[in-house]
Amino acid sequence: MNPLTARWVYCAGLFFVTACAVLPETLVAPAPAVVAVAPPTPEQQLAHAMRDRIELQRNYGKAHPAIATAAAAEDTLRDFALSANPEHFHRDLLRALTNELSDALADRTAASLKYAAKHPEHQKADLAVSGLMAAINVEMRKRDV
Repeated sequence: MNPLTARWVYCAGLFFVTACAVLPETLVAPAPAVVAVAPPTPEQQLAHAMRDRIELQRNYGKAHPAIATAAAAEDTLRDFALSANPEHFHRDLLRALTNELSDALADRTAASLKYAAKHPEHQKADLAVSGLMAAINVEMRKRDV
């Protein structure tokens, strides 16, 4: 074997050994992470109940029995939240209402991209936004009193 062929064989062998040495190992899928989610606070539950009542009023009107049930649930949640945390109730409720408002604004943006302005879904999203803004204004007035 001539020296040039020997060098080529030697280089090919080194290349093969190097390639085998750096082959990636099979990846093992990591175990799914367990994320603990805190249960909603009474103020968050109250804000969600207020949004539900606003949406029910849009669907059924003010005289429907479902509105009375939603209002009773809202009053019960308000009493419970106020008794559980009286000194920070309004602050926490306003924070929860602003979170609901941001969700409603996102829903309205999605509805405006998907539907025309006179579509019922777009009007429902508009009503949720205006109702939550009114609820925030009412709570701000109650806080100042």
